[in-house]
Amino acid sequence: KARVTRDPVLLAEYARQALGRAICTPYLDAEQTLRAIALDPAIEQEVAESITATADGEFLAMEPTRAHALVGALAGQLENAIARGRRPVLICSARVRRHLRRLCEQSLPQLPVCSYNEIVPGIRVETIGVVEA
Repeated sequence: KARVTRDPVLLAEYARQALGRAICTPYLDAEQTLRAIALDPAIEQEVAESITATADGEFLAMEPTRAHALVGALAGQLENAIARGRRPVLICSARVRRHLRRLCEQSLPQLPVCSYNEIVPGIRVETIGVVEA
């Protein structure tokens, strides 16, 4: 892939994809299942459409109160999961993964953010929560 692009962001996503098993393994529970919080497709699309490209790279240009509401909804899903003894990851597309990670890292540092591309065959995924629009 390095011959195709020199974009460090894309290269990092390709590396994460190649390292999928190593990335997901720490988050598997005793049943070897990845417990996940997913985004409603409309929200994932909203996040993707909020990504703005600049000369300095991409950033999430989501309206602040909307971004705050999204983080709040994620926090609620995370609290519900933890109350049930689960340690979930947020699962999303590779396109929005790093932007969501950056959005959540201050308020929810304990919430790992993985892309669908990082889940290798043999890893069971159970969606235990969905963040709705």
